Amino acid sequence: MHVEKYDLYIPTDIANKTVLDYGCGNGNLTTTIDPKFYTGFEVDAQAYAHCCKCYPQYNFVHQNLYNCVYNATGEKKLPTLVKQYDIIFAYSVFTHTSYEYFLACMKVFQLHASEIYVSMITTDNTVILDYLYQKRTKKYGSCDLLDDITDDCVYLADNKLVANAVDCEDFVAIYHKDFLQQHGTIVDTTMNQEIYKIVS
Repeated sequence: MHVEKYDLYIPTDIANKTVLDYGCGNGNLTTTIDPKFYTGFEVDAQAYAHCCKCYPQYNFVHQNLYNCVYNATGEKKLPTLVKQYDIIFAYSVFTHTSYEYFLACMKVFQLHASEIYVSMITTDNTVILDYLYQKRTKKYGSCDLLDDITDDCVYLADNKLVANAVDCEDFVAIYHKDFLQQHGTIVDTTMNQEIYKIVS
């Protein structure tokens, strides 16, 4: 099933399951999940305030975690989760973090949920890679090389100005499918990022 506005994958058997929407942004999943089963987690203070104001019937949590795009002054390295959830979603989160952070978060998540879904950009996704190449060449005058990627994960940070990242396309993590398939199975490919269900 998909959230139509953002084309986000949601399992069909989600009814009455508790959900942590990790990196909830502006509350993209609130329209499909019952408020009593939903918790949104956000590191961006403005996005958190927006969610609290616009969706007062939902529960939101803010933690001051570091992220080079969304919270460059964040002090914490990893999330602190105190509850158990049936499902954790992390959509378009680990596309803007290091893969070491992804692996560390998976260890935390696996202690707090039986199902974990993440969206990733892979080296096979030529549509989104071409989009990034065109957009970033226009913005910077050049783009980091996208061919001959041999690492598990490569980062697009043109001119290596990660400290000056101002939007989500200024720092993008791109993964090899075989690396991701070591950690989970692909369940959906209809959006710009592939959805993986992480093996607990």
